[in-house]
Amino acid sequence: MGFNITSTRLFVFALSGIFLALGSCLTAYDIGMDPHVGMSLLINAMVAMIIGGTGRFEACVIGGVSLGILQALVVYQFSANWQNAITFLMLLLFLFFRPQGIIGYKKRMV
Repeated sequence: MGFNITSTRLFVFALSGIFLALGSCLTAYDIGMDPHVGMSLLINAMVAMIIGGTGRFEACVIGGVSLGILQALVVYQFSANWQNAITFLMLLLFLFFRPQGIIGYKKRMV
C-alpha cells in the first residue's frame, strides 16, 4: 500500500524540469537572450565571497550584504554607472589589504 517514493520523486523532478524549460524558452522568446545574461550576478557573487571570506557561509552572507549596501549607496549618491567601478575598487582593496576577507582567517600555505 502506498506510493513508490523513488518513482514519485523522479516524476516530480522531471515535471519541474519540463516546467522550467518551458518557462525559460518562453521568456527567452519574449525578451531575447544574449551570452552575457548572468555575468553581472556572477561577478557580484564572486566579489561578495572574496570580501566576506571563504570557508564559512556567514562570511559570504556578510560580504554580500555589505556589497549590496555599498552598491545601493553609490547609486543613491552618484550614478548607476559607478556601481561596477566601486565594486571592483572594493575587490582590489580587499585583495591587497585583507585577502582572507572580513571573517576569514590567515591560512599558511606550504
